[in-house]
Amino acid sequence: MFAAVLVGLSACASHAPVPLTVAGRADGADAALGRKHAVLPADGDTEGAPFPEVALHVTRALKGAGFVTVDDPKSADVLIFVSYGEADDEEDENHLALAAYDASRYAKDSKARQTWMVQVTSPAASGKLRKTLPAMVRAAQPQLGKTTPASVFSLLSRKDSGVRYIETGEAAH
Repeated sequence: MFAAVLVGLSACASHAPVPLTVAGRADGADAALGRKHAVLPADGDTEGAPFPEVALHVTRALKGAGFVTVDDPKSADVLIFVSYGEADDEEDENHLALAAYDASRYAKDSKARQTWMVQVTSPAASGKLRKTLPAMVRAAQPQLGKTTPASVFSLLSRKDSGVRYIETGEAAH
């Protein structure tokens, strides 16, 4: 019954709350704040839509969580690879994953161990990926570089001040 209510809420209007599930894990000190982070596409396509928009959302979330970000991956201490996908006939969820690696280790071995990872999903009924991405990134923000003991459930509206900041860069008044 609870799931049916959520689907009903998410289908109502463009500003209806988006149900999100977030899971994260980190390997201790490697996830420390204060290190320089660069955001990259997991598939290597920096120009493909909507990566520039997604990278901007993720960068805003990182900065809002106290992380230092840089544009040049060569000057980064941590590389964050972003993957995302829209629900389709085979997948019934939109998904977003942020996987962080120590840049110096990754330069030596691209199979280096992740230092942290956050995964977010939202049901297809929540809307198109481009519409739900700001809420997905905002839901991930408190989990960046941290381990969650279990999946965390969030219900965020696109009107939420944190979601609006991730989407537009405008701080709440």
